[in-house]
Amino acid sequence: LDYLVIPLLVMKIGGWHLLCHPYPLRYESSINEFPDRPWLEMCLRAQDLLPPDACLVIPPDKDDFQVLAHRSCYVDSKHFPFGAGRGVEWARRMIRLRVLDLREEDLRTLDHFVPSHFDRYGMLTTADLESLHREYPFAGYCIVPQPANLSLPLLWENEGYRLYRLISGPGSGDPVARTRVTEIDP
Repeated sequence: LDYLVIPLLVMKIGGWHLLCHPYPLRYESSINEFPDRPWLEMCLRAQDLLPPDACLVIPPDKDDFQVLAHRSCYVDSKHFPFGAGRGVEWARRMIRLRVLDLREEDLRTLDHFVPSHFDRYGMLTTADLESLHREYPFAGYCIVPQPANLSLPLLWENEGYRLYRLISGPGSGDPVARTRVTEIDP
């Protein structure tokens, strides 16, 4: 009988969730109660549509993308790299997304950087993203908030975000699906 007590105790405390649920504990109540449901839907759709090695340009204030989508991101505000030169590269990427007010020459003199203009990310143009992709070819996709309307291949959209493809050519895939997700099973 002792061999049943421990599993029952673990299930009672909430460990069952850790064993069976694919999302972190903070989202255990319900996907419908997630604070930003369109963002969650976009992350799950990116996971379904894109290859596992895909790297996306995302709104830099969305620091839960990698956990939810199981995909890499070009840069976000929370995951700051440590080490010589890496902080400068992080700041350069934040400047490219228009969320950090610095010039290139300022990067050598500052000890820390605080991005403060996350609303500017939504003002990126097709030319901005194509230029970014030429400089960082590994970033092959982007997620932008609605109502952005870029001249790029649209892969999927919902009421909050749009997923675009920045890459072209063989192997890039184009899983076009302009339908909205109405129900997602947890």
